[in-house]
Amino acid sequence: MRVAVIGAGAAGLAAARFLTKHGADVVVLEARERVGGRVWTSDEWDGVPIDVGASWIHGTMGNPVTDLRDVFGIETVATDVESIAMYDAEGKRLGEEAQTTIHDWATGVIDRIDRPTPLRQKTDSMLTAVQAALTELDLTATFMRGVLFHLYEHFQNEWGADPEGLSARWYKDTRYEGPQEVFPGGYGQVFEQMAGELHDVRLGHRVTAVNWAGPGVSVSVAGRTAVRADCAIITLPLGVLQRGSVRFSPGPLPPEKRDAIKRLQMGVLSKTWLRFPRVFWDEDVRIHAYLGTKDGRWSSWYAFHDVTKQPVLCGLNGGRNGWDIERMPDEDIRAEAAGVLRRCFGARTPAPAAIQQSRWSTDELSLGSYSHVPPGASNDDRDTLADPLGGQLFFAGEATHRTCSQTVHGAVLSGLREARRVLTMR
Repeated sequence: MRVAVIGAGAAGLAAARFLTKHGADVVVLEARERVGGRVWTSDEWDGVPIDVGASWIHGTMGNPVTDLRDVFGIETVATDVESIAMYDAEGKRLGEEAQTTIHDWATGVIDRIDRPTPLRQKTDSMLTAVQAALTELDLTATFMRGVLFHLYEHFQNEWGADPEGLSARWYKDTRYEGPQEVFPGGYGQVFEQMAGELHDVRLGHRVTAVNWAGPGVSVSVAGRTAVRADCAIITLPLGVLQRGSVRFSPGPLPPEKRDAIKRLQMGVLSKTWLRFPRVFWDEDVRIHAYLGTKDGRWSSWYAFHDVTKQPVLCGLNGGRNGWDIERMPDEDIRAEAAGVLRRCFGARTPAPAAIQQSRWSTDELSLGSYSHVPPGASNDDRDTLADPLGGQLFFAGEATHRTCSQTVHGAVLSGLREARRVLTMR
């Protein structure tokens, strides 16, 4: 059996690796000049691997990415994402008691938001639930901003979308237990190792059309000879499917699949990596939270000096803020970010020596960071997107996984799911 896998991201490589181990003849077609897709470890800073895309294994217990890490012997380190220092609008660090109070209030608010009763309607957004929970609070300005910071982390920085853009019924996914771990040498190592086990990975092969009139499939590649196979696994990101960058023939995809593609949405988590001449923050703290910004913009700063062995901070901005920032020039981003850090840390803040900025929302091969379910859609749309067609077209990728979307492990699981489905054709 010959299988064409379109895309060498987490889903595509997982599918190709599994199929290869089970005797299939697999060709992987990747438009980029690298593997990994939305996992990308940049080497722009000599000797300092920077994950411009995914960074964390989100819960190591039972996670398929943990299994891959162990198979390839790749180093990871745990990060304590509960280690937070908060600074008020004037840059004064809050005391432990104040932070505990804020955390307790925020936990209570999130618990009320996450409570599914009364039953929410398909068209409801999370904004209604958030507003209802916040109206019950009577807090000082700083404490309220602290609660809003936790909400920003819970929504925008988790899902890449603002509460009004998230379905009130289907905004949560399954989570693995265990620590949150990162790769000092970069997440990209995992996928480079996976690709190294495969026989035929073709980089710089941009797929333009897939003909599944049968028998088998014919995959058109820009400027190259078409690839024929018995079937194809499509791992294109949701944003690319929405744009229609790849044509399907003899006709478009079935209406129900096109409707599912249209209803689901791509979000963005902007990652701004800044390197400094020296560490000027508390080295024992993972997250530095500035409570003086508008709508959470530039409120989340993650320290990575212990991981990269360099004075590096990563600013996270999800949802509308992320979309906006990713469209700004690097120098404007650097200036705006540095201005916020100076308000937070004062005169001891040096100018950033270098910047690396994610731009997944403007990258034509991704058009967003990862998918989410907006009001009016449901997880059934993910299942519809994953449904195979005629025993010839199979669909994988984080957007097709019902319970683990917007994660690398969800993408890996979806690739394994489709590989097993293909093997049932034998």
